[in-house]
Amino acid sequence: SLSVTGADFSLDLQQCSADRSPGHWEGQRLDQIARDLLAPFPKTRLLAGEATGQPIEKFTLRTGESVAKALTRGARLAGLVLTGDGLGGVRFTTPGIAVAPTALLRDAQGAGRIRSAIIDETTENRFSSYKVVGQTDSSEGAAALAQWGEASGPPQSGTAADPGVARYRPKVLLEGSNAAGGRLAARALLEASTRAARAKVVGYVLDGWRSADGWLWQPGYRVPVHDPLLAIGTEGGGPRELLVTNVTFSVSATGGAQTKLK
Repeated sequence: SLSVTGADFSLDLQQCSADRSPGHWEGQRLDQIARDLLAPFPKTRLLAGEATGQPIEKFTLRTGESVAKALTRGARLAGLVLTGDGLGGVRFTTPGIAVAPTALLRDAQGAGRIRSAIIDETTENRFSSYKVVGQTDSSEGAAALAQWGEASGPPQSGTAADPGVARYRPKVLLEGSNAAGGRLAARALLEASTRAARAKVVGYVLDGWRSADGWLWQPGYRVPVHDPLLAIGTEGGGPRELLVTNVTFSVSATGGAQTKLK
């Protein structure tokens, strides 16, 4: 048998360190920081995506961290995620902002037909509340220090709650970069929503690599699902939308072309 695997040029961003001098920015937007970090990699590019918000007061590279980790860290400050197009392009986007054109159905024929499924559910990394604590040398932190004094001035923080967790399970996270309260709140909300989504992971195997209208399956989209076997989309009101976080394409002599969605 023959097995072929590969990756697009954005793999370099995951494997290579962010080695730039100077390794810090002041008052720059996230998209400009990304362009600076991508500049040495000619096969990669920044794609159009969500607005990256207000300039980041201070952003500093950590010794040895990869380009992808640095960009992911910056994306968290803006409440965004970093995704790729499989062709060397990366973008900042809001998870699930767009809906896939084809629904997944048990009784469908052709594209969107569910061949098999698996479900994994855990609450291990899910918490009732999230507090993201930042450093105090943002403009808001400077004002707090002026009012309260260096010894007693409270650090900036952002909070979010997960109503799906009934018992008391707090989580405090430290944001190493300088950030104002609004960015910290955005990251707290992102932590709450992504951890809730990851608590219940459903995997589907579909026929082919494309939807009914020729659209190539991609992560970051919401896909409507009606699956009576797993009781998904059967509560009334039509199919339930799930966020696609991982897409795997495969082809074999026995199963033909298949797509695995998670």
